[in-house]
Amino acid sequence: MSATRCSKGTSRRAPPERKPRYDKARANRGLYFFMAFELLLVVIVKALAELAFMFMLGRGILYVLAGRKREGNIFYGVLRVVTDPVIRAARFVTPRLVVDAHIPFVAVLLLVWIWLAIVFWVLPAMCNSGYDCSALLERKQ
Repeated sequence: MSATRCSKGTSRRAPPERKPRYDKARANRGLYFFMAFELLLVVIVKALAELAFMFMLGRGILYVLAGRKREGNIFYGVLRVVTDPVIRAARFVTPRLVVDAHIPFVAVLLLVWIWLAIVFWVLPAMCNSGYDCSALLERKQ
């Protein structure tokens, strides 16, 4: 082992000069993030449609089981708070010809159609057009 003598001015070693290299993955990271963000939004809308459908189903079951005392039931009140925006949206898109008693059925049908459109049309179209759907496919297996 030999010791080298050097002065104070040369005792620090300068880092080697690096050429900035082109990193394709880093350059496209923004594009991939944006594409993944769109896929994430579609999956979130699908999950919200599923959740709203389950709440509507629970509200319907409790409507039948609770009978006339359903307005005083705290669980029915919670389900009403959660599902009333869906029912208002269904009332907004349907013509006045539809009776108000049928609007919850229309809301359920709209949620089913939204879910079917996402599952059988939007997600396959996105996965076939270049989105990385491997995370979705891994969960299904």
